[in-house]
Amino acid sequence: MTSFRDSSDALTPARKKQRRRHRVIFWALAGSSLLLLLGMFYLVFFSKIIQVRAITIQGNRVATSDELKQLLIKKLDERGVLARWLGSGNILYWMNVRTIIDTGIPAAGALTITTSLIHRTVSVAIQEREFNGVWCSDTCVGFDPNGIAFFLAPQVYGSLLLKIQDENTSTLSLGSPVFNDKEALEHIFETIRDVKESGIAIDSVSIKDISLREWEIQNTYGTVFKFSLDFVPNDLVNVFKTLKERTKFENLGYIDFRVKNRVYYK
Repeated sequence: MTSFRDSSDALTPARKKQRRRHRVIFWALAGSSLLLLLGMFYLVFFSKIIQVRAITIQGNRVATSDELKQLLIKKLDERGVLARWLGSGNILYWMNVRTIIDTGIPAAGALTITTSLIHRTVSVAIQEREFNGVWCSDTCVGFDPNGIAFFLAPQVYGSLLLKIQDENTSTLSLGSPVFNDKEALEHIFETIRDVKESGIAIDSVSIKDISLREWEIQNTYGTVFKFSLDFVPNDLVNVFKTLKERTKFENLGYIDFRVKNRVYYK
């Protein structure tokens, strides 16, 4: 019969010594790597060395810094599990974040984040939305030139601030358009610009029943200007100039622009 022995029995003493050395080196490297990984894990997730010292927010007027910070963190948490694990108190959480356009913050059109790894500080510069007027329906909100609602507003009266009263039942939501019909909203804003350019002081603006596709402007003399949501009257500035030459607005009850290329007044 033929017997087989372990191949290590046939190794020379020098070869056995070399194998033992290789094993020692392997386990030493494995242990060192494990310690390094554990050290990095501790450094990233628990060490105070990379904890944020201060977060400053500049440029905000409508919302408070605390509100903006909470909304910003909620937005940045959407990047994934790692971001949520790190947490906003970790300076690495803020690294490689520069400019955010879609902020998720109603009052912010865009924001820029500057991070100092050495000083462990985060600076957030907010470009707030430009206030254009107040839109009222179920509640009142301030809106920007694009018609995006970005803060809750009180009831306003008079001609100093533009106020648009929507007589339709609709729910206004911060960060969303004040009117679902984007094209009609553009017609409203363009017409209002033309009216202001004509030197007419606007007292109130109202959106009538949406099924009628009508809306109105009333000037400070009480004259009502009737418009369609479906178009902007052609050459409106010159039309108003001509009307002013023919009559006085304070003597008119209304001027009707609801038919294209036609003007009716009484």
